[in-house]
Order: sequence, then structure tokens, then C-alpha cells
Amino acid sequence: MISRTDNDSILPLQGPLLCIVGPTAIGKNRAASILSKSLAVEIVNADSRQVYKEVLIGTGSPRQSNIYTPQHHLYNFIPPELNYNLQSFTNDARGVINAIQQKKKLPVLVGGTGQYIWALLENWQIPEVAPDEDFRSHYLNRVNKEGPQAIHAELQKIDQISSSKIHMNNVRRVIRALEVYHATGTPFSSLVRKSKLGNKVLIIGMNAVTTVIQANIERRIESMFKDGWLDEVKNLFSKYPDLSLNFYSSIGYLEIIDYLAGNISFEETLTKIQKKTISFAKKQYNWFSLHDSRIHWTSELPFTSLDTSWDLINSYFPQYKINH
Repeated sequence: MISRTDNDSILPLQGPLLCIVGPTAIGKNRAASILSKSLAVEIVNADSRQVYKEVLIGTGSPRQSNIYTPQHHLYNFIPPELNYNLQSFTNDARGVINAIQQKKKLPVLVGGTGQYIWALLENWQIPEVAPDEDFRSHYLNRVNKEGPQAIHAELQKIDQISSSKIHMNNVRRVIRALEVYHATGTPFSSLVRKSKLGNKVLIIGMNAVTTVIQANIERRIESMFKDGWLDEVKNLFSKYPDLSLNFYSSIGYLEIIDYLAGNISFEETLTKIQKKTISFAKKQYNWFSLHDSRIHWTSELPFTSLDTSWDLINSYFPQYKINH
């Protein structure tokens, strides 16, 4: 069995670095934009779906009209036919963060993909298990026949920690966790080695009562359809018909394809996507716990007059203020 080694032997990612985390539709990008008007910052994406080109509306990627002064990194730069993964993200994000720090600016990591964020911050040492294409093909076939819930239930039996944090729609991550267990005989969650949080790393968590989060999600999804989400999915499906591509595991894309095929009504599609997104938001708190003392939680929009986040910013990062 492969065991976890002493955490002190793994070097963490060092700051200065600000992270803005929280559930979907809470307003993380808006908070970062507000901050950028007063601090010399550049924003780094930590959403596993906002990395893909052309996959914009359904992933909530920032629009050009919503990007103010900061430079954005790791948004919409991967072709949809490629599958981006955790290792690629940590490598890319480290390089970008280092470059921003070299420019004497503050990197601001923004996103809700907990696995990506903690893997970066804690410098996860992930076991090197080579891809097993036969194994993956077998489980993809099972998903096609039995649905994603079947293989997620299998993961839950052998690795409750991983299954609680990986959404069942994220088929590739579920299969990867099963693949690692199959190869090592040890749950994936037990194999990951982690470090403590680095110096000058500040994590601000955005939170709201459940009813507010649900209302935000419902409004956002309605807005996505008004903004042309159906046309986006039509265009993507015509160019990339392979539904096993990673971006299709984003909530809503397969549901809309089902609607376009005439298998479900629009009202049912809308309700289904809203419910799945609300469920996903709840699951994000498995990654960002309200009891995690490393996260400074706020129920107000950060960096406004109603919020105390500025006190933390002034304490951690006084050197980045912009003189107006």
C-alpha cells in the first residue's frame, strides 16, 4: 500500500496570492473585478470548464464586456476537442502565478473547482498511474448503458471521500479515481500527499443563505438561455459530436442536446439544469467547508463598504494599492 508521507516534506505554493472561492453563481468574478479597480492584480481562472474555447455561456466564462482593468489568465484557451486535466492546470497555474509575481502584481485565483484550487495551493503529489484505455472504455460503456450514477455509486463504496467531492456528472474524474484504485488497491483520496498552506496566501470565501444561492442559480441559467446558450450547444455539437469530450460533462450541455433531439421539453430541460446546478453548488461546500479556518468567509460582496475583506487585504497585501 502507498501511504501518505510527512506533510512537511512537500513544499507549498508561496504567496503573495489571493484566492476568491465559493459556490457557483455567488459572484466571484464580480468581486475580483471590483478589487481590480483598487489593487494592481491579474486574475487566474480556477474553473475547470472555463478553460475551454467556445464553451462560454454554459460555463459562465467572463465576457469581454465584463473584463475591466486586470489581465485574465487560463480562460478559454484550450480547444474543446482536447481534455484538460488537474496536472495540466497546476503546471499552467504555477507558471502564470510566478510570472504575475515577477511583475510585482498580485495574482488573484478565482473559481469554484475545489480540486484544482487545493491541488495547487497544497501542492498535491498525485500518484503516477498510467492511463488504462481498456479500463476507461469499459466504464464509459457502462455510463452509456447505466448512466453516470452507476459508476459514481461504485466509487462511493471504495472511496467515500472522493465520491463526496466529485460530482457524478464529472464522469472522467470518477473514472480516474476508480482507475487509480484499480491500479493501486488504495483509494485515490488516501494516495494524495499534501502540504500546509504557503506564506502570504489569503483565501476569501463567498457565502450566502441557501435560498439566495438557489435564486442566483435560477436567474443565471435563465439568463444563459437568453444569451444564446442553445445556439452555443448546437454549434459545439455540430463541430464536436463526441459526447465523451470533457467539456460535455459541464452541467447543461448534455441536457440541451437531449432537448434539441426532441426527447425532453424546454421547461423540463430548464428545471433539470437548475436542479442539477443547485445540487452541484451544495457539493462545492465539500471542498470549501464553512468550518475550514484557512478560509475567511463573508456573506457580503467582498471589497465593498459592507464587507470587512479590505482589512485582510490591507494586512496581507498593502504594497499593491493603486493610487487614484
